Amino acid sequence: RVHTPRRSTHRDAAKMVSLRVASLFSGIGGLDLGLQQAGHRIELMVERDAHCKQVLSARFPGVALLNDVAEVLPFMLENIDCVVAGFPCNDCSCENLKRPGLELGGATRSVSHVFRLLEARRVPWLLLENVVGLLKWHSDGEQRPAIDYVVNELENLGYRWAYRVVDLLSFGTPHKRRRVFVVASLHGDPRDVLLSQSAMCSGECVQLGMNNECYECFITPPRVPTKMFSASIDLGEKRRAPCCDIMHCFTTSNGRRTCVATQIGKQKAELSMLAIEDAERLMGFPPGYTEPCYPLMRPNERAPVFDTDLQTMKRFSLLGLACSVPQSRWLGEQLKCPYNVKFTYDALATPFEKPCPGPATRDRSSKAWPLAAYNMLNVNGDPKWTGRQRAPNEVSEFPLIRGFTPLGDFLEFTKNKPVRYELREGYLRRLELAHENIDSTILAALDVKRDSTQVTLPSPSKKSKIDILEDIDAEDDEQAANEYDDDSDEDEGESEETEAAKEKRHRDENNENDLDEHGMTTHGECSWVKWKGAVRGKTMYWPCVALHPLRDHAVIPESARDAAFSTKFTEDHRLVIFFDDRRSFAWVKASEVYPFDKFYGEAMKQPVFSSKAKFTQSVESARAWCNARNLEAPVNPIVQRNNAHLFTDPSPCYECDVCVTEAHKAMADSKPQTRSRRSSGTESELAAGRSKMKSKCAQMKIIELARHGQIGATLALRKDKAVGQRIVVLWQRDNAFYSGTITAFDPHTYSFRVDYDDGDVDLNFKPWTESVMVAQYVPSNVDSDIALAKKANAASALKAKIIVHTAADAALDENPLCKKTMRRDDAGVAIQLKL
Repeated sequence: RVHTPRRSTHRDAAKMVSLRVASLFSGIGGLDLGLQQAGHRIELMVERDAHCKQVLSARFPGVALLNDVAEVLPFMLENIDCVVAGFPCNDCSCENLKRPGLELGGATRSVSHVFRLLEARRVPWLLLENVVGLLKWHSDGEQRPAIDYVVNELENLGYRWAYRVVDLLSFGTPHKRRRVFVVASLHGDPRDVLLSQSAMCSGECVQLGMNNECYECFITPPRVPTKMFSASIDLGEKRRAPCCDIMHCFTTSNGRRTCVATQIGKQKAELSMLAIEDAERLMGFPPGYTEPCYPLMRPNERAPVFDTDLQTMKRFSLLGLACSVPQSRWLGEQLKCPYNVKFTYDALATPFEKPCPGPATRDRSSKAWPLAAYNMLNVNGDPKWTGRQRAPNEVSEFPLIRGFTPLGDFLEFTKNKPVRYELREGYLRRLELAHENIDSTILAALDVKRDSTQVTLPSPSKKSKIDILEDIDAEDDEQAANEYDDDSDEDEGESEETEAAKEKRHRDENNENDLDEHGMTTHGECSWVKWKGAVRGKTMYWPCVALHPLRDHAVIPESARDAAFSTKFTEDHRLVIFFDDRRSFAWVKASEVYPFDKFYGEAMKQPVFSSKAKFTQSVESARAWCNARNLEAPVNPIVQRNNAHLFTDPSPCYECDVCVTEAHKAMADSKPQTRSRRSSGTESELAAGRSKMKSKCAQMKIIELARHGQIGATLALRKDKAVGQRIVVLWQRDNAFYSGTITAFDPHTYSFRVDYDDGDVDLNFKPWTESVMVAQYVPSNVDSDIALAKKANAASALKAKIIVHTAADAALDENPLCKKTMRRDDAGVAIQLKL
């Protein structure tokens, strides 16, 4: 049935007013755009977020825009008829697991500025908007709902008020978004604006000539089948199942991870990420409304590099905080003629039992705050809260009857936006744990069941109970498990495992031991891959780990073994795992993969703009991976010979010049100097001096660095045993890696000599201060002939130089200087002093 409210006189109905509106906490202008479409004028806007301000400046040109609500003064509301405020909901929202509320939170508390302004300047109308969590008690059972504070302030200021929960589905948009709206007035009846309309359709929507049914009739059995099946899926949510034919409520984080499953007839089900343009349309905004939010344009600064991905993420985040336009437009139309429709359910209302109804922890029997209530302040000297009334059930969340458009028919831009398999697989695993009945179309769209004809590689055989039971049919699980247990009882003593052994076996079975602490595989080779970036489709070299499909097939992720894996099981392909937060991977040709150390210089020369921070972080991760991999290699002699020494207490080497000097100084300070004690001291005295000194020996720092896994420090601890070790060193000035060999160790200076393959020699090489990789399997150089020629030429030049200096010294010895003149002429002959 449809309620037909009693209308007022024709004279009152003709009073169409256009209010002058001041918007506090404007956001991106959801409330303001709806009121503007209803015919009201926006005179003042207040917003502190820089991204929102750019949207407001572009969409509401010429409107005064202030930075903060704290800066608004009462005289600024002199000619204002209505104040609207969608104040922050962070502290009351049920999406916030902590829900600190007004008392413990900081964002929602800023609504107090609204009452500060109203106390000094009584504006005729007030409109507030927030989440449904505004009506709910907090988890501790002691802190009251925020709505209690709001209505108390309004009653103290003399405002009549009414609030109501309104669902966006009532306006025909396939978006489940419930919001609390509070309307207050000094002279008018807020019930006429907010509570007078209520749709309780029983099929009348068809008689009204609508093309589609309203939402209530659409979900009422028997349902008329839609042309297209559609369901919205939040890939990061497991508490709630996918929503069929409607979109779940947008938050600041779930928009960018939302996808839509669709199927037309008996065609193949498809899954696509939600387009930002469709998300704007679901909120009532025109497509592209939020585009000006990113990048931020600051005065007297260069325009930042445009990044589409970052812009899209920011736009989704702003939509989660916005008020929908259809809801605000409906309220604007009601405010434009506030006395046209009268509230007629006053006789069915019930009064509040106490100022703030439960459910508190100590009073579960009392009723909670209703979905709709009001207070007309008709108390006759009683406390003002006694005028609070619960609206009857006839005042539902659906104020209007509008034709409903299913989600599949509503979307226009959500096409050809594929969803990565890892996201689908992880979401389905969490969904199956939390829900039992999942629509088969959604499963088909997620595409979680692989093709049975897919060629997969045999994994290494592991004689474990888990692997045996995995191949048993489901109907014989229990019987086969018992038989397996009976066979294992024959050798019970040998089959018992300790907790540590079980954990190790479990990690081995799941390949967890093949991952480092950052989740990157420890197999493969560090490389560069030529990859097409997301920004402007530009191709650049990116660090990665390349896995060989033959040698490393046991550690290739299951998700990488797609239907085309069998065609890539050759020497010509590599599976590259990128150094990024998502550990994304791709199959590429072997010709597109380059060695990390050999190609380092060329890769670092490429121009990097918008992805510079990510690129730098990835390069650092790749270098750390190379060092850690060399340190953890089982054939690495550094670990084998120094494993025990790394975890001892740091101690000086007692051999370098620093240690010798400190030992002599400590010995001299401990005893008085006498004529007979000016010798260098005995060995026992030096040992006593060493025990008292606070050493500045380099080995103290080296051991600390080696404990943190630095390969250069670990190499330095080998001292003379490191001679002959092949290494690759990064030269920061050339921005390139060079390979060489350690040829000598100097214990006095605690440094090494490195002969590089290109002929250069470093006589004071300190590996703990350099970026070093142990190159056990790296050849001396790619072009060995050129390297040998350079080395031979350098040796010949050094030998010729030595011969020249030797001949010169011999000539000088044959013609000594005169001790009186100490000079020579141009021919090198000593000048004699003439008397």
